[in-house]
Amino acid sequence: MQPPSQSPTANRNSRQIRAVALPAEHGGWGFLLEPVLLGLVLAPTWAGLSLSLAALAVFLLHQPLKIALKDRNRGRHYQRTGLAERFALGYGLLTMIFGGTALILAGPAPAIPLIFAVPFGLILIAYDLQNKSREALPEIAGALAFGALAAALVMIDGWSLGRALLLWAGLAPRSITSILYIRERLHLAKDRPVAFLPVIVAHGAAWLWIGLAVAFGLISWPVLLGLAVLTVRAAWGLSPLRRALRTPIIGVLELGYGLLYVISIVASYHI
Repeated sequence: MQPPSQSPTANRNSRQIRAVALPAEHGGWGFLLEPVLLGLVLAPTWAGLSLSLAALAVFLLHQPLKIALKDRNRGRHYQRTGLAERFALGYGLLTMIFGGTALILAGPAPAIPLIFAVPFGLILIAYDLQNKSREALPEIAGALAFGALAAALVMIDGWSLGRALLLWAGLAPRSITSILYIRERLHLAKDRPVAFLPVIVAHGAAWLWIGLAVAFGLISWPVLLGLAVLTVRAAWGLSPLRRALRTPIIGVLELGYGLLYVISIVASYHI
């Protein structure tokens, strides 16, 4: 005997909860998880785990807080408004609990890279308030802000500020090139005009930066392999030879490419 299917009302409520509780920009998960994974693999600590959970709570807080504030500013109160306020309160409490735990265990040292990330976060917030958070600049700024987590996590384990910031800078090419590539790949899928030049310039700048860093001994050569994978991916994905893929598949593949790049950085620090 088959179990009864959910009623339309239950399905609608479930969709509303997901829309309020989870970020609308699914690509942001990768830009959060990559620096967290990188930092915890290179420098695993309990304080780092607490800081990572606090960052996850902040990431989740954005969606319900944005919904609640917009509804309040319009003078409206829908069912989703109360739901958003409750989720925002819950995520806010988790942020304070895990953030406070990290502060108690690690002290203020890991806050330095996060302070450096504040300008990037302010850019994202400024565009978000204008409903323009899907543009390239705020997306890049948000990804760079999350990248500071890697630097903060390794500083908990005693890394110097300079070495930690270099790790953040090594992760930045992945974020910038990925955002520009994915935007144009989705434009191709929707038969919209495509701007190849920003993608080419971004990858060229990434090769220049990583190449110089390897030449001067700041980063080891495995990062070049990770960057090579990203470059081939972009060249193939924007070429006439590309396969037609649904947007979720493109997103999942991009998570995989990000993981490969993180592995290349980890390998470079073990060499």
